[in-house]
Amino acid sequence: MIGATLTGFFIMGIPQFFGKIDHYHILWYVLLILSVSPIGHCLSIDSWRNNIPQINGVKSSNYGVPIKIVMILIGLSYFFPGFWKFSISGFEWAFSENLKFKLYSKWLMLDGWTPFFRIDHYPFLYQSAAFMTLVIEIGFIFALFYKKIRPLFVIGALGFHVSVWYFMKNPFFSLMVLYVIFINWSKVFAFISNTLKNFNLSEVEVLNKPKSYLKYFIVGGFLIFGNVATGSLLIDSWPFGVYPTFASIESATVPSILIQAENENSEVVSESIPLLDANFKNEFNSVVRLRGYLGNLLNANTPEPQSYRALADIFYDSKNLNPDNYTLKFYKIRLSTNPDKSSKVNQKQELLYSL
Repeated sequence: MIGATLTGFFIMGIPQFFGKIDHYHILWYVLLILSVSPIGHCLSIDSWRNNIPQINGVKSSNYGVPIKIVMILIGLSYFFPGFWKFSISGFEWAFSENLKFKLYSKWLMLDGWTPFFRIDHYPFLYQSAAFMTLVIEIGFIFALFYKKIRPLFVIGALGFHVSVWYFMKNPFFSLMVLYVIFINWSKVFAFISNTLKNFNLSEVEVLNKPKSYLKYFIVGGFLIFGNVATGSLLIDSWPFGVYPTFASIESATVPSILIQAENENSEVVSESIPLLDANFKNEFNSVVRLRGYLGNLLNANTPEPQSYRALADIFYDSKNLNPDNYTLKFYKIRLSTNPDKSSKVNQKQELLYSL
């Protein structure tokens, strides 16, 4: 686990600095926590062979403390996106057409795909869903400390992820897979104890009792502080970063880039919108990463020639054009996200770069 933690920091971190940050940070946090936890005992083959009783994570603090740290980290990953949604946009984030347009923006990146059930046709439903998103994201961290309402928020958050997967094809499996920590495994084990040989809950409480909790406080405090700091300051990086906030109010159009090739007579002979072009999507291996790459260009204060040349290479290869014969111009445009509207390009706004 220590080896996985050290190499994972590097391997998992490499993609974070090229176009878009992928938010699987919590998986690395779990690696770090497991590297200082007695993970080799729980349901392991060695424990079974040596007749060591299974782990009761509720009664054994040696296992319960790391689990609680992971719970808090999950709560923080929800809290700051919800906090910034409400701080920046207030109740308008929920009680407006905001969520509908966010769905449209995502469907645009999915080549116009739409779900079987079109929730965007029902304002009451999508506004209620948006409001519950605020409640779950902001309230989850506090619900962890109250056993009576904790299951409601856990079920609500899981339902939120399932809904996001259904309507936006964005599952956040890195968070969903960790929901096993909210299951009371001691009750599960007790239920099947009659069929498991050498299962003895009474012995588990004193099994591997820790001499000190210092390592948990050091690692847990380091991870919690990093998340609170980046979440409070709205910093998105690696290994700490705020999870996607989607805090702004979405409009009916999104900014993008139009590429046009002009001949020596300044006539447009070919053009492409990378966000809608399969060749660009395939090259970036992810439409989300492509959108992040384009977003960096659109938000840059000064042109980045190398980044534009990378797009130019893809354009010329896909169009089978000789770069020596054309001038390539990059324009900032706005695209309509309405899936029921055939024309996507609203207008050509401004020249970004000429190559």
